[in-house]
Amino acid sequence: MFIFYKRTRWKYITREEYDNSPEPGKLKKYIYAIILIAIPIVLGSLVNHITSLIDVVMVQKQLANGIRKAPEIFETNYAVYIKDMAEKYAKENKEFSLLSDLPVSLYGCHRGFAFSIYNLIPVLTSTLGVSAIPVLARAWTLKDKKAVRANIQTMLRTVAIIAIPCGFGIIALAKPILSLLYSSKSAIDIAAPNLQILGLCAIFAGINAPLVNMLQAIGKVSIPLKNIAIGAVLKIVCNFILVGVPEINIHGVPVGTTVCYAFICIANLFALAKYSNVRVDYYSTLIKPLFAGIGCGVVAYSVNYVLRGTLPERLITVASIAVAGLCYLALLALFNIIKEEDVLTLPMGEKICIILKKFKIVR
Repeated sequence: MFIFYKRTRWKYITREEYDNSPEPGKLKKYIYAIILIAIPIVLGSLVNHITSLIDVVMVQKQLANGIRKAPEIFETNYAVYIKDMAEKYAKENKEFSLLSDLPVSLYGCHRGFAFSIYNLIPVLTSTLGVSAIPVLARAWTLKDKKAVRANIQTMLRTVAIIAIPCGFGIIALAKPILSLLYSSKSAIDIAAPNLQILGLCAIFAGINAPLVNMLQAIGKVSIPLKNIAIGAVLKIVCNFILVGVPEINIHGVPVGTTVCYAFICIANLFALAKYSNVRVDYYSTLIKPLFAGIGCGVVAYSVNYVLRGTLPERLITVASIAVAGLCYLALLALFNIIKEEDVLTLPMGEKICIILKKFKIVR
């Protein structure tokens, strides 16, 4: 690198430009500025890990407290699962303990089954958010208000089109999706209600991911961090209150996560509108995709319900997802939701746009 620099340094800048350039500032000043910007950005991107850390620290302890209060409720509600785990432990010459082993196992059902599926949605939308930063930052620096508004609306509409149907699809088909991927019926019965709740959370988390990136692009790097801190407090309070209740137990975990992300998403949305000083068309960016997403979820549930018992369960699940996906595309075309500029922001956007135009989904 040093040799390359020595050989090419005068290729892109003239000696005259170099001599007339302003004196550089102190290195300490630049390091301080970088740290001041970088730390909030890094912490803001760790929201998913923060909520998971809260769960790791709190959930198993609160579940153990619930078991101490009313062990009979856990023995009744999870009788089949406890039996399966006891048999598994017996094969390894171990004894399954209700107080020490059940909290770990219940959290494993939530984390390993429900959370792993839910987490795919915010991970997907976060990649889109990162791609929006350079374009939005440039428009913001140039004070091009029209371009800022267009970029914000395009990104919001794009992530809503992806996150909302996925969320409602998970709500409608939580148990069938788990059954498609996993074989432990007793664990699926525990994880399915959690995944349904996380389906709603996925909508907020999916939309929130690019909101954080857009706030960073307009220079408001500390706002998402403050909202995450408040959301984390809400998560802790919900976990403390709900998970320790024997009747709720592990099913209180996704409720806390949903409350956390709902607050963060809504707060970031208001902050983006306030600090960008642009009027966002929420009807076209969020409300119309919401209606289409609800329709997608209703179709998925209806197809699964009608076909239940007529075909193998996994085939029914695949058919339900496929039919719901086609209906969702039809609703996107009917409501004229997708804009050409939205598709062009995606990888291989031009090719996708040509295909969608053939089917009149993009006009």
